[in-house]
Parts: sequence; structure tokens; C-alpha cells
Amino acid sequence: MSAAENPSPERRKAVAGERRAAEQRPAGDSGAIPGAAPRSDGGGPADTVDRALEVAAERGMAQPAETEERERPRADRSIGPRSDWASVRLVSACTVCSRILGLGRDAAMAAVFGNGPVLDAFTVAFRVPNLARRLFGEGALTAAFLPRFVRLLRDAGPPVAWGFATAVLRLLVLFLGLVTTIAVGTLVVVLRLKDLQAEWRLLLELTATMLPYVVLVCFVAVVSAVLHSLGRFVLPAVMPILLNLVWLLGLGTAVAYCAAPERIYVVAWSIVAAGVLQVTVAAWSLPRSVSWRWAVGPEIRAEVRAMLRALTPLLAGLSVLQVNALLDGLLAWALAEPSANGGGSASGSWRYPLEAGTASALYFAQRVFQFPLGVFGAALGTVVFPRLARLSAGGQEAAFGETLRWGIRQVIVVAVPASVGLMLVADELAMALFQRGAFDAADSRQTAGVLAMYGLSVWAGCALMVVHRAFYAVDDQWTPLAAGMRSVVLNAVLNVALVWPLRGMGLALATSVATIAQLLLVGHRAGRRFGALIDVGTWRTLWRTAVATVSMALVCVVLLRVLGGATTAGAAALRLAVVVPVGAIVYYAAARVLGVRDVDDLLRR
Repeated sequence: MSAAENPSPERRKAVAGERRAAEQRPAGDSGAIPGAAPRSDGGGPADTVDRALEVAAERGMAQPAETEERERPRADRSIGPRSDWASVRLVSACTVCSRILGLGRDAAMAAVFGNGPVLDAFTVAFRVPNLARRLFGEGALTAAFLPRFVRLLRDAGPPVAWGFATAVLRLLVLFLGLVTTIAVGTLVVVLRLKDLQAEWRLLLELTATMLPYVVLVCFVAVVSAVLHSLGRFVLPAVMPILLNLVWLLGLGTAVAYCAAPERIYVVAWSIVAAGVLQVTVAAWSLPRSVSWRWAVGPEIRAEVRAMLRALTPLLAGLSVLQVNALLDGLLAWALAEPSANGGGSASGSWRYPLEAGTASALYFAQRVFQFPLGVFGAALGTVVFPRLARLSAGGQEAAFGETLRWGIRQVIVVAVPASVGLMLVADELAMALFQRGAFDAADSRQTAGVLAMYGLSVWAGCALMVVHRAFYAVDDQWTPLAAGMRSVVLNAVLNVALVWPLRGMGLALATSVATIAQLLLVGHRAGRRFGALIDVGTWRTLWRTAVATVSMALVCVVLLRVLGGATTAGAAALRLAVVVPVGAIVYYAAARVLGVRDVDDLLRR
């Protein structure tokens, strides 16, 4: 038997010392040891440490005392190391590609179908599978699954962790497959037996067509969470790109080969086809060690039950922003005057205060509003969450609080100017992105007003993605839920109060106010539990960012006045091409002059 297979006591002590040093090392510190081959598949820091320890054990490279001295963390190590920002930028880059494709596909949808009853029905029907995608792909399922998977991978070993992942996948596919089958069957029966108005029939048919996407996207969500826990962020971020590409392909096919009434159904079927492609890619990316055996041990069953108990409050807590958006869309669809009554003009009646196309305007505005949320907020939350989960599992409370405050500072530096900028150029964005084909100038103005109201809360939405994950990392789902339920109630009250005087803008303003109120509530709770979210350093970052943002806003306002108003999509695009880069340069320069050090992390490798 070789020495590597039967190490000496001294060598075993060396390995033990290496493991103790690895456990004490702050999360995010890869701690690479000479002789360990670097990994090219995106493996996380924990994987690097384990492989390095194996090499050290075989080669007898380090003694415990030397290892602990070499691996002792420096006192001035930053809470947000470059590797964290590198991961954020990587996810953000993929998200930018996806969002650009998404905006392109939305612009094409607007040009083909216009801001009318057909697109209203599609956008409302798509909100159901899209809500499932946001909840499971970016929210509750990941938040409930990932901390447990990380803990099992660390404490119980890969076989138990993979068994847990397999059990969750199997349960989700079976349960959601059954629910989806029942829902689709019910809709088919209603469509066959009931004599419905054209708007209702189109809405139910499109909903039944796109419901199977729910099952597919949930499968992809679990696989993405596994990859996130292993430090692999690229492939999960590519999944939305596949959806947008197939969607665009389906829309192009519909325009080329189908008559107008059938085109919207081809688009609906293309979404389901995209889900099948995503599942295929996700299944291919799974580690070979994942077992699909039906036999599950008692330990795994207990973990699955615990995850399911945590999933319910997580679903409610993380769904608030999406549920508010869904309620806005349903209310806009229900309160718009039907086409049979002459809908299409601006209606001011008590019964129908909204004009036709309001639901589509809300959808398009939300798509633009979600661009900074997805590019930065979701990317930051995706990268910070596994880090918080590891710190929580290791009992490193001080590092946990510092990591959370680091995330808040990044939100301040990026999302505050993004929020202001979105409100400033709302008209130009709506015109440049959507005003073509059947989408006219009136539709563009309607969408721009809604977008400006949503822009008020970009910073709050990004901050919620970070603060919520801090609670989920410590297995507390009820605190975000309590704040979220209050937000839903506030949004409903404000919807009723604002929809008649402000119409569609009132619905968007209600959502923004409710989002900000939710952040204040959950942030207060987080401060009491994890320490003040806004310490001296964060206050300094906040006021300096505010001054830099005001400087940016003043320059942008002057530029917009000098350039004059735009009447076409091309002119609006030219105004954006001037105003956005100049505004970004002014903000960055002002932030540097004021000493906002966090802004340098955006460009640092």
C-alpha cells in the first residue's frame, strides 16, 4: 500500500491543520495552495480548498503550524473581494445580454401586435408562468433549497447532498406536473362548455398553452441553485437568453408563415419549446454524481420536509413584488373598457377608468424597469446569497453582517443613480424601444408615464433582493413574509385610491410606494438582528452617492433641453446615445471626486 493511500500520523495532522485553516478562512477566500491544479469549470472556493488539501496530503507539503500562519486572514481583507465583484460582473454580463434580447423581443411584439386587446390578453396570460419563473428561478425555491444543499454538501458529504437535490427535483416535477395538468384540463373544459367573450376566450386559451412552462422552469431552478452553490454562475445566467432566442424565433416564424389571428398562439407555443430546451441544457449540465434512484433515506426525507415547510413563507415573502405586478396587470385588464363597448379610446367612466392597452403598457414598463433589477439586483443577490449561507453555517456573525452591509453599499452606488436616470429618460426609452409598427406615439406616452412611476423604486427593489437573502441564509422566512404581506395590502389600497385620478400611472406609483415601504420594514428588522445596515461607512457612501446623482441629473436635464424633443424612435435613440453616456461619465467622475471608493469596484478586475 502506498504512502498516499496510508498516510503517516504526521501527514494526517498536516491535513487536519489544513482543514481547520480552511474552515476559519473567510468565505470568498479561495486560499489556493501550491501544487493544486486550478479548475476551469467555474468551481467554487470550497472545491478549490478540498482539492488542494488532497494534494497536500499526498505530497506532505505543509505542517500545521506553517499552514495556519500562511492562511491566517489579513485584518484589512475587504468584505467584498475582487472575486465577488468578478462573479457579479459575470452574471451581470449574461443578464445584460438576456435583457437586451428581451427588450428586442418586446419591441418586436409591440410592433407586430400593437398596444391593444390581443397583446393585453397575452401579457396577462404570460404573467402566470412568468411569475413561476421569478418565484422559483430567482426566488423562493432557490432560497429554500440552496442553504440546505450547501450545509449537506459540507457536513454530510456529496452523496447525501446529491440525494437531497434528486429528491427535490423528483417531487417538484411530480407535484407541479399534476397541478398543471389539472389546471390545463379545467381551462379546456371551461372553453368547451362556456360561451365566452372574445377577450376572455383568448386569455384562457393563451394561459392553457403556456402553463406547462411552469414545470419546466422549476426543474431548471433547482439545477441552477446546485450550480450556484458550486460557484458556477454562467450557465444559470444563460438560461433566460435561450428563452428570448426561441421566443424571437417563434415570433419571426409566426409573422412569416401565419395569418394575424394565429400568430399570438405560435408565440405562446414557442415559450413552451424554450422551456424544453432549457431543461435539456440544465440536465446536461448536472454533475455525473447526481443519482436518479427512487430510494431516499430518512435523513434526506427529513431535509425535504424541512425545505417544504420553509417554502411556503418563502413563496409568500419573495412573491410580493411579482404578485403586486400581477395584480396591477389583472386590474388594468379588468378596468379597461372592452372592445365591444368601443374600447381603445381614453375612457374616463367610473366603471372603466382605464383605456385599452393599459395592461400592455404596464407589462412593457415593467420589462424596462426590471432591466436594472435583473442586471444588477438579481446578479448581486445571486452572488451574495451562497456567501451569506456559508457564513451563517460557519457561525461567522461578524463577517455575515459586514457582507450584508457591503451588499447594501453596492446597491446605493449602482441602483440610486439608475433609479433617477430611469425616470429622467422614460419618454426616450419608451419611444426608442417600442414606437414602431402598430405601437404609435400615444402608446409610447402611456408606457413612458408608467415607466417613470416604476423608476421611483429601482433602488428599493435591488436592496430587497439583498436583505431578503440575509434572512433566508439564517433560515428565517417569516420576517420577509410579514413585511411582504403588509406591502400587498398597502399596494391594493393605493391601487384603488390612485387608479381613477392617475389611471395606469397610479397603479405603477402604488407598486413603487409599496416596495419602498416593504424595504423600510424588513430593513428595520434586519438592523435589529444583524447590526445596523447603515453604519458610518454606509452613511458616507449614501450622501456622497446622492451628491453625485444630483450632479448627473442636472447635466442630463440640461442636455435633454438642449437636444429638444423627439418625435420618432430614431430621434429618441440618438438622444439616449448622448444623454446616457454623458450622465454615466458625470456620475462616475463626481463619485471619484467625492471619494466613493465602492464605485471603483465596478470596473476593477
